[in-house]
Amino acid sequence: MEHNYWVYVPAQYDASREVSLTAFHDGATYLKADGFYRAQNVLDNLTYRGDIPIMIGAFIDPEVNVADGKSIRQEEYDSLGDRYSKVIVGELLPALYKDYKISRDPDRHGIAGWSSGAIAAFTVAWERPDESTRC
Repeated sequence: MEHNYWVYVPAQYDASREVSLTAFHDGATYLKADGFYRAQNVLDNLTYRGDIPIMIGAFIDPEVNVADGKSIRQEEYDSLGDRYSKVIVGELLPALYKDYKISRDPDRHGIAGWSSGAIAAFTVAWERPDESTRC
């Protein structure tokens, strides 16, 4: 099983200064250029206007079985407990911390999703408030 993820880095990113972080579930949906969300454009505009702090956006998709290419989105996102929070805190965050200067202050971390992705966001925030306090 593996997760795909994409990272949005704003033009204002300066590797000498810590930035905030928001993780988005169903990441590919948020990044479609012709889609409803167009998250990169929204983040660019909000950052430019000063409405949000400079932040890295991590767009993660649900787990996919490498053998058959099938997603286990419902099982992964709708299950309560700490299994999925271990993916975010134990796998995604360390990879991002290695490559970017992201604040480790949970007040500068957000996690977002819609529908089952919102359940996953809430569950991660509930299970690991020390890492992600905003959902």
